[in-house]
Amino acid sequence: MKKLLLSFIGVVALAALILPSACKTPAQFEVTSLDITPKEMVAGDSTIVTASVENVGETEGIYHAVLTIDGVEVETKDIPIIAGAKQDISFQLTEDMPGTYKIELGELIGTLKVLSPAQFRVDQLTITPDEIKPGETVSIRADLENTGEAEGIYQVVLKVNGRVRETRDITLAGGVKKEISFQITEDTPGICVIKLGELIGGLRVLRPAKFRVNLLSLTPNQIAPGGTIGIKAGLENAGEIEGTYYATLMVNGVEVETKDTTLAGGAKRDISFQLTEDMPGTYKVELGGLAVTFKVIRPAEFKVVSHTITPNPAKVGGEIEIRIDVQNLGEIEGTYVASLIVDGIVEETKEITLGGGVTKSVSFAISRDSPGNYEIEMGSAKDVIRIIQPVRLSTGTYLVKKLGGGLGELTIENGLDLDAVVILVDSEEPEVPLMAVYIRSEASYTMREIRDGTYVIYFSLGEDWDNDSKKFIGKTVYQRFEDELHFKTTGGTYTTYKATLHPVIGGTAGTEYLDEDEFPALD
Repeated sequence: MKKLLLSFIGVVALAALILPSACKTPAQFEVTSLDITPKEMVAGDSTIVTASVENVGETEGIYHAVLTIDGVEVETKDIPIIAGAKQDISFQLTEDMPGTYKIELGELIGTLKVLSPAQFRVDQLTITPDEIKPGETVSIRADLENTGEAEGIYQVVLKVNGRVRETRDITLAGGVKKEISFQITEDTPGICVIKLGELIGGLRVLRPAKFRVNLLSLTPNQIAPGGTIGIKAGLENAGEIEGTYYATLMVNGVEVETKDTTLAGGAKRDISFQLTEDMPGTYKVELGGLAVTFKVIRPAEFKVVSHTITPNPAKVGGEIEIRIDVQNLGEIEGTYVASLIVDGIVEETKEITLGGGVTKSVSFAISRDSPGNYEIEMGSAKDVIRIIQPVRLSTGTYLVKKLGGGLGELTIENGLDLDAVVILVDSEEPEVPLMAVYIRSEASYTMREIRDGTYVIYFSLGEDWDNDSKKFIGKTVYQRFEDELHFKTTGGTYTTYKATLHPVIGGTAGTEYLDEDEFPALD
């Protein structure tokens, strides 16, 4: 009995739980508070349409919101809303065409007005006066009208000759007309193009006096020192009013004279100057932006630009040639008296004629019977001639002998028709002579006591040996053997070499020619 009762109670309880769910009303929606913000807008702008949706049913549901404009569906939204809840929905609208539109959302209806945008028109441009003098003021006026429905801002740009002179922002309600005006001052002569909006007008600014030098001439364009140049210039007033021109004559950048000339507008006149110059040279004349040159010719002027003495040093009684190069630094022909002075005494004179800028040579020949140094002068050039009494040393005469104590030997044969000086140097220090010996032509000599080491042979050939300078003064040639000589002493043996200065059949030693500055000095 207790078990059945419990089961019945359970069934009743279950029924109590199920019955309320079966009796709930479905979702029902009410749309209220339709709002359009703003209600008026300019074509192309946006407005927001909002409304409140409430679920008055007892179950959750989805509200299908449909927005229509003039009966045409433009947008839908599905919005889930729980029972008893209220939720805002919104749409954003953009309209490009002006007009009045009917807005519907649910059962609610509203109105949206789309205004045509501000549109501006500029007309009736006037320029007063249309002709002014530089620095005067001109007034520029025009009418500005907003032909649209909406208020707007118009940027008025005033341009003069394509350049922005002034800019203003003007606010006008729809359908309103207003006069705008500007005042400007113009200093630049000529026609000014005035542009305001799309309107164009003209303004003429009169030209003040303006001077132009059209021609600058010289007569003559070349004079001797102290001569006179005539200078003439053509002057024109290219302006429209009378003015005074101050003509300043410049010579080599220095102001030398000024003249004032008054000319009516459009008139022309010549102005003239005279100029005297004493200094030779080229002069630049400037006047009114033009430039010409004239020349004051330089008289003949001579200079000894170079000289040669051959030979120097020279031997007693030998002929010495002295040659000088004389240049005419002037621009006209002249005669130069060339004098050779030896130790303060005029030895000889010669005359030569040279054109302007020309260089010519003059030669003298002298000899001296006594050795010594002789000072010579040739115009501005000075030099010293050294006269020597040449000697011919005996074969085997040592000029340098710094080597010794060795056993090595070097035999030199000179089969040439010139005397020789043979020099032995260390291969590591070729500029320092260690042995130097004189060997006459067609003679030979053996250099002894050469210490072990590596050496190179240098030799000079020539005639007329100068004991002071330690060199030949005639037919001098400088040479060097290409191969090194290796001297070595071992036990009872030592090294010997033989070298010929003249070419021989089967010879293996090569030589090379040298400049004097490459040859070891004996002083």
